[in-house]
Amino acid sequence: MASPPRSGIYVPVPTFFAPSTSPSSPTPPVDLSAQAKHALHLASCGIRGLVLLGSTGEAIMITNAERKELIRHVRQELRNAGYGDYPIIAGTYAQAIEDTIIQLNEAKTAGA
Repeated sequence: MASPPRSGIYVPVPTFFAPSTSPSSPTPPVDLSAQAKHALHLASCGIRGLVLLGSTGEAIMITNAERKELIRHVRQELRNAGYGDYPIIAGTYAQAIEDTIIQLNEAKTAGA
């Protein structure tokens, strides 16, 4: 059974997108580097945890694979910087309950 998050300030984090490299792509790519740098900045400033993917409506704009990679990348960069157990809460969004459960399981596997 999961335990409740530790007390403290958890902030919603916007998702960063890189400039689009393809005029035919409907959504620009997620900027993993900027995402990790911002997460590290917040962690170093004393923020207790992060809420990724969902605070600003971007969850519907990216694929499940992009969601999983963003969480995995942020978790890895936090570990590399000494924040191994830093809390990450991942937002989910799907029309079907089964898809939401898949997103929850993938987020957990990726490090949220």
